[in-house]
Amino acid sequence: MKAIAEGDVRAARSERRGSAWCPAEARRLLAASKDDRLYALSALAIALAIGRRKGEAGRCQLIFESGVNTLVSISKVSYCPGMDLSEPGRGLAGGLTMPILRALAGRSSPATAAQLTRVADVGTEAGVRRALERLAAHGVCWSEDVGGRLVYTLNYDHLLYDAVAALLDVDRELPRRLKNTLADWDPAPVSAVLFGSAARRDGDVDSDVDLLLIRPPLRTEARKREWVRQVHELRAAVHRWTGNRLQVLDWSSLVLRRHERSDEPLVASLLDDGVSVAGPRLASLLERSA
Repeated sequence: MKAIAEGDVRAARSERRGSAWCPAEARRLLAASKDDRLYALSALAIALAIGRRKGEAGRCQLIFESGVNTLVSISKVSYCPGMDLSEPGRGLAGGLTMPILRALAGRSSPATAAQLTRVADVGTEAGVRRALERLAAHGVCWSEDVGGRLVYTLNYDHLLYDAVAALLDVDRELPRRLKNTLADWDPAPVSAVLFGSAARRDGDVDSDVDLLLIRPPLRTEARKREWVRQVHELRAAVHRWTGNRLQVLDWSSLVLRRHERSDEPLVASLLDDGVSVAGPRLASLLERSA
């Protein structure tokens, strides 16, 4: 028998005890029943346990085969988290590579491994030194001995430099795409603000992309339906662009003013950290309506 199970690792919970299932429980269920639904549920439980041990969360797909003499034979387990919102370039250059390249790109003078470790604020000096040696071996950065110390500089003439520069600037791409997409909306938002970890750049692969939309007056049913359709399409688009889920706050101008008057903490966060991607900045919008 072959079964395919797919689901949200974070949402997979035991109906019996309200807790995450362990592999042993899942395998006992698998052995105890020939019901296809229990086979699929057991597969999800195993995927959940594997994901939890690996510290991963997100969508998972697990395909397994089971027969009379085979309890479980896992043929594929795949995890599909999203983009690392703190350092999107890690999708192609993982580990310490991106923080080191960013630290090198921000310096106008050569730096030692110890200096770059402090600037990048990741890993250990030994780990950063190994990563620098690898980058230097490929010519991506230069290394030279100065007074008995190895110092490093970024190689701006390397064939890969344009790719490195693109990776370092990829955090600007999400706001740019949002601006371009929202510019074509009809009805258009009065204002739109990217906020939360995507704006602060302190999230990870499991973080959502948070967007505030201030909708215009929608006076007809047709306009309301079109607005809703656009919001759903944007959710799907952001998921394709990043792998992360888009969470939308869909407010009217009246709701925004009400939250401001009640000193809603979220409004302060929107004003402090938000990145405007459509219409006037939120502070200007609130001043106009005061």
